Amino acid sequence: MSEQLDKPSNSSPALSRRDSIVIVLIQKSRRRAELPMIAALDERGALHPEMTFELSVWTEEIATIPEAYLVPAYERALTLIASDRPFIPGLMRQAFADLRREEKLALEDRRRRAIEPDCWHCADQGYQPLYAYEEKSRRWYRALRPCACAAAPEGQRKATPLQSPGYRRSGLGEYVSERDYLKYGAPATGFEG
Repeated sequence: MSEQLDKPSNSSPALSRRDSIVIVLIQKSRRRAELPMIAALDERGALHPEMTFELSVWTEEIATIPEAYLVPAYERALTLIASDRPFIPGLMRQAFADLRREEKLALEDRRRRAIEPDCWHCADQGYQPLYAYEEKSRRWYRALRPCACAAAPEGQRKATPLQSPGYRRSGLGEYVSERDYLKYGAPATGFEG
C-alpha cells in the first residue's frame, strides 16, 4: 500500500485585493530605492515573513486611504520627496489628503461654474434668445442667435454679443432690440424695468 503524503497547508489566508496592491507598492518603492526585492511567498506558498512584516507596517500607515486611492496616492507621494530619498508610506496620507482637497476644489469649481457661467450673455449655452417683431404678421418671434463666446459653434460666432446699448436683456437672459421694445412694447414678461 502506498501512503498518501500530506501536502503542506498554506498557513496564510488568501490576500485581499488591497493587500495585493500594497505588496506591489512595497516592491515598487524598494526598486526605486535600489533595495533588494522581498519574496512575496515562501517555499510553502505562504506569505513570506519579511513581506508579512512590511505589509503590516504599510497597512497601518495607510489604513485611512481607500483602496481606489492607493496607487494615485503612492504616485503623488513620489512627487513629494527627492528621488534619492527613501520612500516613507506615511507620505501617502499627505498625498491622499492633497488629492481629496483637489477633488473638492474641482467639484466646487464645477458647481460655481454651473451657478455662475463664464459667459453672462448666453449662460454658456452658445446662443442668445432674441425676440424680433414681424410687422407683416404683427407677432413676436423668438429665435436663437449665436453668441460671441467660445460656447458658440466656431463657424457661427458673432463678433460681439447682444448687449446694451442696442438691446434690452430680460431677467431670464432673453434679448429684444431697443428699437422693437420702444416701438412695440415688451415681447414677454421680464423685460420691464
